[in-house]
Amino acid sequence: MSSTCTRKHQERRPDPRPDLNLLKGCDFERLLEQQVQLREIVEALLRTYSVSIGDLAMQSIQRVGDSLAGIRAISDALPYPELAAEPALRVARAYLDFCRRQFRNAEADEEPVRLRRLTITDLAGSLLDSSQALWEMQAPALAPLVAAGVMTMTAPANVFAEANRQLAYLYRSDSDADPVEAFERCDAVATSTQGSTVVSLVYEINEIGASSGGADIFKPTNKNLRASGLLSSTIATDEESFAYIVDALYFLLYEGSGYAKRLTDKLSDENLEPLWLIKRLRSGFRHDLDHGDQRDVRRKRHQLGEDFVDLCGQARPAAAAAAAWRAAQGELLRRAVELLHLVLGATAGTDPSSV
Repeated sequence: MSSTCTRKHQERRPDPRPDLNLLKGCDFERLLEQQVQLREIVEALLRTYSVSIGDLAMQSIQRVGDSLAGIRAISDALPYPELAAEPALRVARAYLDFCRRQFRNAEADEEPVRLRRLTITDLAGSLLDSSQALWEMQAPALAPLVAAGVMTMTAPANVFAEANRQLAYLYRSDSDADPVEAFERCDAVATSTQGSTVVSLVYEINEIGASSGGADIFKPTNKNLRASGLLSSTIATDEESFAYIVDALYFLLYEGSGYAKRLTDKLSDENLEPLWLIKRLRSGFRHDLDHGDQRDVRRKRHQLGEDFVDLCGQARPAAAAAAAWRAAQGELLRRAVELLHLVLGATAGTDPSSV
């Protein structure tokens, strides 16, 4: 970090200083340098292959540049810009890495496959755009970042890689599938969209509450900022990554609503069941279920098993059962969206069933 940047931080908040070890990899210059290197690869594609293929690749690279510029412009105006930028940079970094792999593979592809591959690369950029738009929407409200409240999210931003894995059939020479239609039907894309919808609804609910002179229903916190980025960028492929999704929903919806205190006067206990489900799942992952008397332990374990059957058809899937964890994530996000539509209707004073 430059001395100028350090002085700015000291002026804004002398103590405590954030742990800068948390910011490893949060480096605009390094990412911009990588973008330039990818641009050189794309220019080689332009010289060798059709203009349409080169244009698709260049659009993807331009997306990265626009993303980094937008992140920097907003984060530089906030206290501790590196901390504020990290959730957005996490996704931009993942898309940049995805582009690098796609362009390298495109060099060896036959022409029809190459076009489909670069079409998917460009379409995947819409997920980057959506993730950044959500970050830009929330970042100003979370300006007073406090070092003690920083929570790192170690789950990978794997939505691009996971979508690409699900669409790998497009890269076979005998495939005649339409890449646009395939992308729109992709489970990973649908899950990412559901995650974005959760965050958008939280923001909309808070806006309606504020416009009527009330307080935020879902209070913004440092945890929320990182949770929001996780929901649209991480696809559960194992027990650990699903647990991070549960964490994100817990921080955003349960803790964010004052441990449900700002929701219980709006919705019935039955309508709030998705929230209680999130709470139970997090207890199952982050707390010792064996604590307490044996009857209580058996009850909690039985309930957790029923919850997993309800979500994915299996009582606690095997740790590496990727398909089951993806299904559980998709269903959990779907229920969270339904819950938030009910909250939105209650907050706006409309019939929730019409929302």
